[in-house]
Amino acid sequence: MNLITSQNMQTPLLKINTNRDNKADPVHLPGNTDSTEVEPESGDSGERLIIICQPITPELAMVVTTDLLRYETANPGVPIHMQLFSPGGCVVSGLAIIDTMNHITSPVFTYAIGYAASMAAVILACGEKDHRYILPHSRVMIHQASGGAGGNLDNVRATLAYHYELENDCDKILSAATGQDIATIRSASRVDNWMRAETAQEFGLVDHLLDSTPQPFTPK
Repeated sequence: MNLITSQNMQTPLLKINTNRDNKADPVHLPGNTDSTEVEPESGDSGERLIIICQPITPELAMVVTTDLLRYETANPGVPIHMQLFSPGGCVVSGLAIIDTMNHITSPVFTYAIGYAASMAAVILACGEKDHRYILPHSRVMIHQASGGAGGNLDNVRATLAYHYELENDCDKILSAATGQDIATIRSASRVDNWMRAETAQEFGLVDHLLDSTPQPFTPK
């Protein structure tokens, strides 16, 4: 988390609910040609799928937040599905995505595919409660934020204060998302803490392992 980025499957790996009548529609892993690609300009294609499979950067955050707002405008309150296979990246960019997820009325279901590390793990944890999923052999990693400071001593102090503030924000977000207290979050994040799917579930970063059909969503 930086303070300053062969064959087609015959059976869908994930089944997610994208329609109001809660009928299951297939969504495949990124790279499967059977999947419907969601382009940034596509509006609401019906699948409402966002794939994050690169570092979290300001450019990515602009695309993701725009898609979230576009889906919300097209069909408010209907679930949006976000698949994460990312090493994490810029904290501010990740917070922009999380703020937008919290701002819209459409619940965002999150899925860890491969691994969700650093800021990607925070985004994963901020998905709709009871609809945060992980594949059985995927990993989640949380750790302390990292960054640097330069210039004169006053600038170094100001930059460090800013970094501490961002880290505290992330700790509070993870605490709220997982149900763990701040001290537990900070202790668990002192080093790169790689968690297996079951451990991430126990810690509260995800709700379900995707070895069965995801739970149906009931609008509030």
